[in-house]
Amino acid sequence: MAKSDSLSVKEKKVKKVNKVDTVKKEKAIMFAVNSELYFALGVLILNIISIEPDTYDFLVYEDDLTDEQKDFLVKLTKNRITFVHYEISDWCKEHKIQQQEFGRAINRYSHLNFSKHKIFQSLAEYKRILYLDVDMMVRTDLKEIFSCKGVVVTGSSLVFLDTFKRQMGEKLFNLVDFSGIEPDSHTVNGGLFYAEDSCDYASLYTKAVEFMSFCLNNESPKTGLDELVFMYTCFTSSITPQRLPREKYNSRFFQHGVNPSVIHFQGNFDCKPWSSDKNWQLIYPEWYYYYRQWLDMGGMPYKEEIQQDSKNKLISSYFSNEAFIKVINLINMSRYPKLVFLGKNSSAPNVFNFAIDDNTFYVKVLINGYPVFNYVIGFKTTARCYLADKGFVKKLKTLVENNSLLKFNSSNENMEVSTVSLSENELGVTFGYFYNLLQNL
Repeated sequence: MAKSDSLSVKEKKVKKVNKVDTVKKEKAIMFAVNSELYFALGVLILNIISIEPDTYDFLVYEDDLTDEQKDFLVKLTKNRITFVHYEISDWCKEHKIQQQEFGRAINRYSHLNFSKHKIFQSLAEYKRILYLDVDMMVRTDLKEIFSCKGVVVTGSSLVFLDTFKRQMGEKLFNLVDFSGIEPDSHTVNGGLFYAEDSCDYASLYTKAVEFMSFCLNNESPKTGLDELVFMYTCFTSSITPQRLPREKYNSRFFQHGVNPSVIHFQGNFDCKPWSSDKNWQLIYPEWYYYYRQWLDMGGMPYKEEIQQDSKNKLISSYFSNEAFIKVINLINMSRYPKLVFLGKNSSAPNVFNFAIDDNTFYVKVLINGYPVFNYVIGFKTTARCYLADKGFVKKLKTLVENNSLLKFNSSNENMEVSTVSLSENELGVTFGYFYNLLQNL
């Protein structure tokens, strides 16, 4: 680990002791959390078991959860949860450092954030383990991750050596032996790690503890040390972790891809869905939906303001991000070369406006059935412009009379042809049909 050490982390030979006599459990999802984020842990577990019930065991490293909180999670998971009590005194003893005032990083995250390499130690009990930060939301099943072999991380464009020097400081950077690490090796985001027991997990855990100890004895813990220790351990053990696309499996909440499986509310307090910043808190109603379920089951609330947000306001805000992506993909906009997206309706964020030549129309997302959404496609004219054109009005009415899919409404201000309520499965085909109708008007 130090350049002057006769035995570096890379060079030390640790006897492989992966074989155990006891029968291992199949797969677990691991968390490291204190009581401050107990509610977020509960919401995420509820989120996961709602998508894949009775699938995973849960492993929680904690330092101050009460017996009542643990009992509630045992009931929630149908007794498929294990708690490992790991106080800061245990952490200091394991890493051979004096307990002290560690500064901002420990105060913000607690020592548990710098204990993610426990995933390797826990492979003595489980065949496969996925570590997740609790400020995440899962949107699909996790089968693809759990089918992987070895060690798995989510990708990052940041170069490991540059990131280590920038985040940990030049002093520590100059002390560490980086020999054997390729200059273009990349780092990761520490919100998601996966490992299964075909790796030499005992050796990896020993190396991770040694390198974390070396860093802590030469520099106070800083943000990002957890992921840098994890990757240093892998690189110096001749392991190149498989890299899953971050836009799918550790997607940042404000720049995710088309259909992310795991969204990470990465950042400071204002970036969390439970924060007082309503812009971020209300973007993803799925999180709020699971939070409401958590409360209805008797789970501990976070703060009063989360419970007071109105459902319609919450769901409407969702369309500034998620619904637009969904609508564009459902209609397959690339199939329509003449189609132009005009933007969202300024007074109704669930209405998206499009144009074909001189005709404008909209797709409206119906929010009343949340979390299941239906859709309406409509064409609206300014009535004053067309009342004199009786032939056009008759054409619209005839179109509707001969088609049970369509409805006609008129007022002094406008005339409107719209579809009946459509499911997601119906939207794409009906959009193409409506598109052709407008081109023939």
